[in-house]
Amino acid sequence: MKLHDLFAHMRPMFVGTATPEETAEAVYGEAATGVHGRRLALYDTLEPGRARELRLAFPACAQVVGEAWPALAAAYYRTTPWGAYDWAPAGDGFAAYLLTHDVTRDRPWLAEVATLEWALFNQPPIGVPTRDGPLRVGDGVRVLELTADIARWFVGRDRTSPPAARPGCAVIWTTPAEVAIVTPLDDAQRALFAQLAAGEVVLENIPASLAAVADTIERFSRAGILAGSLADVELPPIDVRSPPVVTVGRDLEAQYQLLAGVASREVDGAIQICTADGEAVMAGSDARLARVVEAFKTLAPLREILAVLATEVDAMTTVEIADALLDVGLLTRA
Repeated sequence: MKLHDLFAHMRPMFVGTATPEETAEAVYGEAATGVHGRRLALYDTLEPGRARELRLAFPACAQVVGEAWPALAAAYYRTTPWGAYDWAPAGDGFAAYLLTHDVTRDRPWLAEVATLEWALFNQPPIGVPTRDGPLRVGDGVRVLELTADIARWFVGRDRTSPPAARPGCAVIWTTPAEVAIVTPLDDAQRALFAQLAAGEVVLENIPASLAAVADTIERFSRAGILAGSLADVELPPIDVRSPPVVTVGRDLEAQYQLLAGVASREVDGAIQICTADGEAVMAGSDARLARVVEAFKTLAPLREILAVLATEVDAMTTVEIADALLDVGLLTRA
């Protein structure tokens, strides 16, 4: 058999359109159980090879999928081959492909993880930000709106649980040293970026204190995420009589309420938060946890809840506990 014919027979196995058994029959005229067929099967590296290449761009997706990742990578490769000029994966369509696969049946949010990871994988380094012109999002910075809190989940240490089922937003950029960074945005920062996209910044309409907004603008400008002059951004005088609870960077008018029957109890010195069935789903040693849970029992805007707790619990602690309650599904937000 000529070398050209050999490669022509073997190519289908390398691109995933033929099995080792079919290739062995085409090359040797025998089943893969024969000695030549068994040798040929050693070259069937489709699954581990494509899994390794695809994991370079989608490490979090690979972590979530686990043992099924090689088969998933090979199946995607069959629909969208790569490797004509290099072995960089063709990930443009991976998020859409995931939505057609069984792996997202119980994890529909995984497609948005893929969207975030592919954006991060391909984001070019930001340029040197200019300090003239209106305040704006810097060149090479991408803002992603997400239907789940993917960015906070992505940068967290624990990916064993799904992301919180609340809308999220992330800023993605790559430093001049080619370090890719994901930054989750809170409600106030998200409102700021929406105003920047619209070309008109009205700081009074951002749901946070002016001090918090000014800090965000300064930090993001220093990092190169924002470009333009800060001279035209006028921060009105801060009213010292305003309660400090408005510095947390959240939508203060959002309505919060615990699910019916959720309660706290003390067991061996620890505070447990339990469902209506008595199942403990959160625990802590800080007595403030029980006080915050009690405050959320009545439907009310976050602003009112923070004001009620202002003399007992600092605003950031209250918000952190609220986020934890949202993550485990004990608290609703509208």
